[in-house]
Amino acid sequence: MLKLAAFADEISPQLDEQIAVCRENGVTHFELRGVYGKNVLDFDRALREEIKSKLSAHGMGVISIGSPIGKVKIDEPWEPHFERFKIAVDAAEFFGSPILGLGFRISAEVARLNVDVVWAAIAILAIVRQTRIVSVFRMENS
Repeated sequence: MLKLAAFADEISPQLDEQIAVCRENGVTHFELRGVYGKNVLDFDRALREEIKSKLSAHGMGVISIGSPIGKVKIDEPWEPHFERFKIAVDAAEFFGSPILGLGFRISAEVARLNVDVVWAAIAILAIVRQTRIVSVFRMENS
C-alpha cells in the first residue's frame, strides 16, 4: 500500500496544524524532522509521547526520521556526530519508522567522501542495536 508522507514542519512548527493540513491533503505519514521549532534529535520523552499519541489518534504515523545526520564536513570528527546518530536510531525505533534519512555533504576542500568510514559506523550501530535501518542518502555539495 502506498503511503503519502510529508516533511510536516514545512507546514508549521505547531504539531496540531501539521496534523490538520496533512489530513486535509491525504497525507498519512510524517517524515518527522521538527515540531515546535525543535529538531527530531532534540525531542525529550514527553514530546515524543505527545507526537506519537496525537498521530495515532488521527490514524497517522511516522514513515521516516528526517535527521540532520551526515550534515557535517566529512573531515570533521565523527564521534560527536555518531552520538547524534544513536539518538536518530532511538527515535526511529520509538516511532516505528523503517527509514532513517541520512545526508552527506561533499566538501570542495576535501573533494572526496569517505564512504568506508560512514558505512562502518552505520553497520556497527545496526548490529549492536539489532536495528534494521533503511537509509535514504542525500548527496550535497558544500
